[in-house]
Amino acid sequence: MGGDKPERTYRFEFPWKLDYLQDTYQKNSMLQSFTALDWSFIVGVVMSFVAVLFTFDAISGERERGTLKLTMSNSVPRDVVLLGKFFGAFITVAVPLLIGMILSLLIVNVSGSVLLDRNDWERIGLMTAISFIYISLFISLGLFVSSRMRHSSTSLLVLLFVWVVLVVLVPNTLGSVVSTLRKVPSQREFKQQKDTMMQAFNKSMDELFKYGSPTQPNPNPKAIELWAGYVTARLETDTRLDDEHLDEQFAQIQLARRILRSASPTTIYNYVMESLAGTGFGRHRKFVDATRRYRGQFVDYIKSADRADSKSLHFYYLKEGLSEKPVTFEDIPRFVEPTGIATAIRDALMDISLLLSLSVALFFAGYIAFLRCDVR
Repeated sequence: MGGDKPERTYRFEFPWKLDYLQDTYQKNSMLQSFTALDWSFIVGVVMSFVAVLFTFDAISGERERGTLKLTMSNSVPRDVVLLGKFFGAFITVAVPLLIGMILSLLIVNVSGSVLLDRNDWERIGLMTAISFIYISLFISLGLFVSSRMRHSSTSLLVLLFVWVVLVVLVPNTLGSVVSTLRKVPSQREFKQQKDTMMQAFNKSMDELFKYGSPTQPNPNPKAIELWAGYVTARLETDTRLDDEHLDEQFAQIQLARRILRSASPTTIYNYVMESLAGTGFGRHRKFVDATRRYRGQFVDYIKSADRADSKSLHFYYLKEGLSEKPVTFEDIPRFVEPTGIATAIRDALMDISLLLSLSVALFFAGYIAFLRCDVR
């Protein structure tokens, strides 16, 4: 350096830092669904309501009119009567739904704007089957309540109340309430905390300029080493803070999803649709995990390539302290994110099991209630 005045400017960049986009406002999922209708919304909200309307008086209505007693006076088993009502309501609801889905797929396929491969058709088939299971759940619920109530008006009121709670109220309000159980700093609060912690690095930067800047002609190796240590420490601290804040957000969301999953079949159905479609929180979490793994792989590759150059100073993570030899593009690790149908099924397996178990349980509850109900 001699007697020259140390250079006081040095611009550095973090070469492999993950930045996370933050949503700074809350959305009402119900209003959003009304502005952009999709089949998961139609099945989850509209078709479940239709299933309730088709079954609220299936037993109680016939009991009021006296036709149930007339029917049961014949040698017709009760289980046959209940199964007939179940499949009659199911076919009435499922057939229009299936026709609508087929027409939508034909329009998409003919337009050519979206090319559906075998993997897509398998996902669509599974989503259709899960939609039918979800509809059968509300049909079973309707038959159960109708068997327990003596008047169809009472049955309708009870079913409407249950439908509003399970389909509208719980999915759209309980999540916000549950999020208060695990507080997470807002984006503004996190930025303030992060800026406070990073002030120490800003102050130490002035000390580094006493040794010069890595960009000046014939830089002091000591300066490169110190700057590399500074950049490394700052990068690792910045990365750790971002990762911890994002993990806190993930933990909050996962807590809300666990509670919602136990409170509403509509929420379970939405989770299954997200997993099979490859969207939603589950896909986002897997993508973040995959990018973090790739970050480690990329850093390991850089260090490995740098160690192979004997002329390099091996000072990470400063560009002036690393090898200047070009690398082969084919040798760079590829980012891989599993998105196949097997992965989607594995992610949705627990929710599918819950939805199927709940549907079967409600059907047997309706079956037992009908067996024990008084037909008079």
